[in-house]
Amino acid sequence: MKRLIIQIGLTIAIAALIGCAAKPIVKGDSELQHKKATFPKIGQQIHVVTGGLVHLHTDYRSRFAYRLSQPLSIRFTLGWIKVTKDDVLFEASLEGQDVFCTVRNVYYDLLIGLVGPTRNACFVQSEKGKFNKVKAHPGEYWFTKEIDPAIDYIGSEVPFIADGKPFKRELIFEGSQNGNIFFTERLYEMSLDAPSKAKPLFAKIDSIPTEIFLDGAVLNVTSFTSNSLTYNLIKSWE
Repeated sequence: MKRLIIQIGLTIAIAALIGCAAKPIVKGDSELQHKKATFPKIGQQIHVVTGGLVHLHTDYRSRFAYRLSQPLSIRFTLGWIKVTKDDVLFEASLEGQDVFCTVRNVYYDLLIGLVGPTRNACFVQSEKGKFNKVKAHPGEYWFTKEIDPAIDYIGSEVPFIADGKPFKRELIFEGSQNGNIFFTERLYEMSLDAPSKAKPLFAKIDSIPTEIFLDGAVLNVTSFTSNSLTYNLIKSWE
């Protein structure tokens, strides 16, 4: 009888642990956002020197992802939480609290045994760039544990191509010679930080002011020298 009571009690405890818990809701910079911008404004007069940015156009969707700066392995209730530096976290709201939650399951439950991680975990920041608490839900309730010392985290923007277009296009002034104005067009198709392609463009100037056409963009050039350009944007890239 005593053994039966123990088995029943253990069954009830496990059932409580595997109940339904509140779900984190994605929010803030981790929500998918459309980033579309153009520089300069149409009609705005701009003066640049050699190497200066003439035109910029962005058109992509992105969200921010976060990662720990070092791995974390910590005992948590009846199990362990193990998070690597490669695990992706997203900003979320959980039961009215701002948190950053793992996409992957990272909580290992010792009651269940060696079946792999069964739950994700959420972190609470003490200040921007640092987590001092971790939360997990072995069952229907979320539990919290202090992280001491606090652990650093970093965020980065993750872009997604919109309609097959480059994330970003830049037009750079490269100077002029013998009535020709030279430019470089940079296309960012794989990363926001480094161009995947760069191609030279030039326009022949016969008189001032004049409109020039550069791979779909239109500029009105009002003056230029060998190392400077004054213009306004008539039509931006699309």
